[in-house]
Amino acid sequence: MRTEECSGSEHSKIPWYWRPIDLFDRTEAEAQRRFRAESTVGRYARGDTIFFADDAADRVFYLDRGMAKIEHLSATGQTSIFWFCVPGDLFGAGGISGARWQSVYAKALEQSEVLILPRRRFEKLILDHPQLGLNVIRFLSARLRLACDSMAEVGQRASLRVGRVILRIAESCGRWNADGEVELMARISHQEIADMAGCTRQTVNEVLQILSRRGILRIERRVVHIRDIEHLRMIVENAEGQEGASLIPD
Repeated sequence: MRTEECSGSEHSKIPWYWRPIDLFDRTEAEAQRRFRAESTVGRYARGDTIFFADDAADRVFYLDRGMAKIEHLSATGQTSIFWFCVPGDLFGAGGISGARWQSVYAKALEQSEVLILPRRRFEKLILDHPQLGLNVIRFLSARLRLACDSMAEVGQRASLRVGRVILRIAESCGRWNADGEVELMARISHQEIADMAGCTRQTVNEVLQILSRRGILRIERRVVHIRDIEHLRMIVENAEGQEGASLIPD
């Protein structure tokens, strides 16, 4: 959830790297103007692949409109979703670190527009606009922290991982509506939540049903509305402090 949309809610315990990071935050207007002028625009329908895992890592991608997901496909066909991109996000930035090939897939979750810039031009922009480089460091640091969290959560019960994923999605692509609920802006499927949490779709269904019965959230037309996000945070935080805790009652 973007900070300006979260009036009335406390966020002291929310990790900074759960929230969106705009590539052009606090940069000079000229930096964004040049980025747009030197980029090509890619338009994608829901389900389209923006880039493949074996594509050359010689371009960077900026989500201008819509939503995308970054995922990995294992040799056994297992899908893992790393994160969801919202407008303002940079992705496909592996080439900046010297990688020759992409290692993940990027797919559009809805009608999306992406600005695509050759890596060499992007590096020149960073040299000319240092704040842009600082924002890239912050962005890459956030992605690294998310990856570390995923490693640390391996030992947790699957239902708890689902709860944390729902909270993360709410922070990155949620908005407060007139009813005081946090509405997830994208139609993210139960399977996609499972792929992000590293569990089965059945576990996701069970967690959502339990939270719905407790009045913490509701689902309308495949869109999740969190009716009491502070209560959900409290449940997840309390469970994290108990070894072997689960959001699904035994």
